[in-house]
Amino acid sequence: MTLNELTKIFTGDGRAAAIKRLATGLKPGKVATIDGAAGSALALTLAALPHRDAPYIIVADDADSAGYLYNDIEALTAPSQTLIFPSGYKRDIRYGQTDAASDILRTEVLNRISAQVLPPAPLIVVTYP
Repeated sequence: MTLNELTKIFTGDGRAAAIKRLATGLKPGKVATIDGAAGSALALTLAALPHRDAPYIIVADDADSAGYLYNDIEALTAPSQTLIFPSGYKRDIRYGQTDAASDILRTEVLNRISAQVLPPAPLIVVTYP
């Protein structure tokens, strides 16, 4: 079974309609919460989101969860459709020390959002508190 076949099965008629209702009901600045999704079910749901003018901002529980979710969504969508917005600081040695690699990723996300050049599929930004 391919990834596309699995996605089609998971986002069947009922789920696709529910995802569309959830996404179209969201106005900029509003929040929706998805709880109880096991494994990659959340990534499959997010990959099926319809296109809109504003990006979807997904906030995971922590850096590890965000990384796993980002990789899952990226595997299900076009690579240019999914971005990760990491913390700008290193946490392992000293607080307050900036991380150059994270700064580059953060700048890429902000540039993509400010350019308002969205791909034909929704732009998904994964981050964490």
